[in-house]
Amino acid sequence: MRNILFIVFSLFIVCLWGCGNGDYLSLKDYLKERQRDSTKFSTYTTVGGLQITAAYIPSIIMAFREAGSIEALNAEPKDIEKNYQGAEFFDFHITKLDESTKKYLKRRFVSPDSSESSFEEYLDFEIQRDLSLIIDRDTFPCAYLHREISESITNVLNYTLSFELPMDSPWIAKQDQKIVLNSSQLEMNHIELVVSKNQIELLNSIKL
Repeated sequence: MRNILFIVFSLFIVCLWGCGNGDYLSLKDYLKERQRDSTKFSTYTTVGGLQITAAYIPSIIMAFREAGSIEALNAEPKDIEKNYQGAEFFDFHITKLDESTKKYLKRRFVSPDSSESSFEEYLDFEIQRDLSLIIDRDTFPCAYLHREISESITNVLNYTLSFELPMDSPWIAKQDQKIVLNSSQLEMNHIELVVSKNQIELLNSIKL
């Protein structure tokens, strides 16, 4: 089944890239397709009913999020986008498929201080120390983590991750990238998600 899904996803990527705008994907098309089905631009793994999802976010999308609209980004695209050079960004989601995510994780929270505030502190900040990005033989620690707090009821823990990379390493964009979560305070398996170089190249082709 996973092989079939991979083939379908690959055909979709080829069609988007090759049948649309030549050698690039327009920002409008990307946003439209992501709204219709966000899973087409992400990778996931499921362990014991816990689903971990990661999606590569190119600098132009980070700039779009800061600007708030395509019109605002068009006004000063280079000035905004340069704020996100020299790093790789990912959306990172954790969800339990059949029960409350936070209740599930709380039962597996192991810490000298097992209070609710300590648990929330780990989810908000300290989990950053347990995340890394592996590219070829190099490992990069998570340099920035932001947990998004939604006003709506959701069972998903949503994060934005950033990993700082050497400025003189153009080879990085041509490699698969592996996000690793090796939790020091949650009793859970070591988790790895591989974002393929093909997906990264496609998303880096997005233009205004």
